[in-house]
Amino acid sequence: MYGGIAALGTFGIGLVFCCPVFIVLPVACMELYSAFRILSGAKGLKPPKMTSIAELSTVLVCNTFSTIPGILTLLFQSDPEVIAFYARSAEE
Repeated sequence: MYGGIAALGTFGIGLVFCCPVFIVLPVACMELYSAFRILSGAKGLKPPKMTSIAELSTVLVCNTFSTIPGILTLLFQSDPEVIAFYARSAEE
């Protein structure tokens, strides 16, 4: 509601500053699904590359709570220990 008021009050310029739910909610669902799979010890895990890219896309709505983990995920995916973890998970 406040986003609509800001958009009307600023003749559309306020839309830049409102947080669109259609970007944030799906990314949050992807984050939760990925985390539950890793924590549950599911077999055949692959690195969550799509989730980290989606987290990076939230920079468009100034959501640093998802952007920072997206950057960290992409950085740590090249770590040898992380690669070995996903390799062990895929073998089992």
